[in-house]
Amino acid sequence: MVKAIGADSLKTELSRLGLKCGGTPLDRAKRLFLTKSTPLDQLPKKLFAKKKLPQDSRDKNGNVDAGEWGERRVDLARQEAVVTALLNQLGPTLERTLRRAERRQTQTIQEREKELEEDLHGS
Repeated sequence: MVKAIGADSLKTELSRLGLKCGGTPLDRAKRLFLTKSTPLDQLPKKLFAKKKLPQDSRDKNGNVDAGEWGERRVDLARQEAVVTALLNQLGPTLERTLRRAERRQTQTIQEREKELEEDLHGS
């Protein structure tokens, strides 16, 4: 059964849940199967992956390195630029869709049927 599911899909699902995703495919399947009958908050802590920053990214006081923070800000700015560009491209389409939906809500059944006929026959 483990072969049918695939080791990669097991690993993906475990990492999505925040569980350790190493070991053999059988070990992964056992960990994933535990989640079926047990809520995540009741699972043993040893099954969860540890979340930590790499040691070299912290200074001697334990603070996050400014260089890494700068990289995160650049990544965030890049993502913001992409989202803004997509919104600018999709904005007119979203507005037209909203207007059409509002118009459809106020139409009678006869008006909808007439509009559908016009769309189908191009009149």
